[in-house]
Order: sequence, then C-alpha cells, then structure tokens
Amino acid sequence: MKQISKRDEQIYQLKNDGHIFVQIGELFDITKARAQKIYTEVKYLKEEFPKLPPLERALSTRSKNALLGYFKDKTIFTNPEILVTTGREKLLSIQNIGAKNIKEITEALYQLGYIDYDDPWLDNYRDKRIAMFYISPERQTIYDINAKRTGKWRITEMNLWDQDYIDMENEGYFSFQKDNIGNFQFGLVRGELDYRLEKSGSKKRFEFSWVGMDEG
Repeated sequence: MKQISKRDEQIYQLKNDGHIFVQIGELFDITKARAQKIYTEVKYLKEEFPKLPPLERALSTRSKNALLGYFKDKTIFTNPEILVTTGREKLLSIQNIGAKNIKEITEALYQLGYIDYDDPWLDNYRDKRIAMFYISPERQTIYDINAKRTGKWRITEMNLWDQDYIDMENEGYFSFQKDNIGNFQFGLVRGELDYRLEKSGSKKRFEFSWVGMDEG
C-alpha cells in the first residue's frame, strides 16, 4: 500500500472539513487539479482500499490487471486457492506476468497462509539469505537460509514499502545480536526486537516480536 504523506493527509482532512480545492491548493502552493487528485487518491486508500479482499490489497495494479485479463473473474481475489491450484509455472505463461509479478504473488499467498514454507511455490527463494520479510500481526518472520545467526542484515525488499521509503533516513536493516535480542529500522519505523531461531522442515527461520515507533 502506498504511504500517505503528512501533506496528503492534511489535504484529505481539509476537504472533509469543508474546504474547497482552490483554497487547499493555495495553502500548499499546488493547483486545484493537483489538490483534487491527491484527495481522490487518499480517499481511496483510506476508505475503499481497506474493504478490498486481502489478496487484492497485497498485489500491485500490474499483477491484478494481468490476472484479471487471464481469469476474467474477480473471485480470484476472494478465493486465492484458484491461483494455488493453477500453479506458478502456469501463471508464468500468462501475458504480462513475469518473474517479479510471480514473486509478488508468491509472497502474498504465503503471507495470507495459502502456501506453506515447504511448498514448491517457494523453491526459487530458499537459496537467498532473507527470502521474504513481513511485518504483520499474523506472521512476523524472517527466513534465514545458510546464514550465521547474528549480525546486521540489509533490507533489500519489502512487500509493503518501496526501496526509497526503506532507505529514507539510512539504509534499512535488521540487527540480530546475542541473547536473542536486536533492533531494526526502515523508513521512519524503528524498534527493538526479540527473536527465536526455529526449524521449518529442514530449514531455519527467525520468528520475532517487536516494539517501536513510527515517526511518520
């Protein structure tokens, strides 16, 4: 989901408080049309986006459009088992679906619990040190493959934020220290964590909980 800036949030609130777009544009030194566009985007993100099925929220517009072009039915978002049954290789043959889209779809299906860590869907990611990273109340996991237990890890990709946001203040990272504690920062989010190294099949993974703050 796109992050809403403080300015865009203020524009949204001002319009809801009864201000007209001409006034809002003057306040922020932007055109009336630009103020209206920002309001429309924020209104969608705050009011419509949360109502979408979880899979539809997790995917980019490009991935969603490609899937809809093939399946011709939005039930794929309310019934993701359709994608699981179709299989990764078949999805790769769909027009406008490439490796990046498959990775995004795979991450979403895993995060939502439709595929497991040992599922063949994840075969292409198990050779990476940190294949996937999620922050969510349901599943907070970093998969660690053939890597030392402690150290500082650079965040190179997240499914909810782009790299510009991750590296907003400094390079996003996770630091795992001795005694199962550590810390992290990405964008304006930072905190302390405690972690556990657990086995999943023949592989290992970090499970963690955290406390921190978001300065955004």
